[in-house]
Amino acid sequence: HARSYYQRVWDTLGERSRETHFEHVAILEALRQRDGELAALLMRRHVERSRRVIEDLLSKEKTMESNPGEAK
Repeated sequence: HARSYYQRVWDTLGERSRETHFEHVAILEALRQRDGELAALLMRRHVERSRRVIEDLLSKEKTMESNPGEAK
């Protein structure tokens, strides 16, 4: 059970890691350009996307606990 849980976490976060990298690059570039408004906007979007990923992961985990015989 623990392995399958960690595999689901890794799969979910792995899909997001490339997007996250580019979001971080964009935020840093806005900061380098001293564009605080853009940096703040990009940061808010990044946090919102990350929140949704975490919520989805928790929702899937809750579903798996409710239906332990089902795969993913």
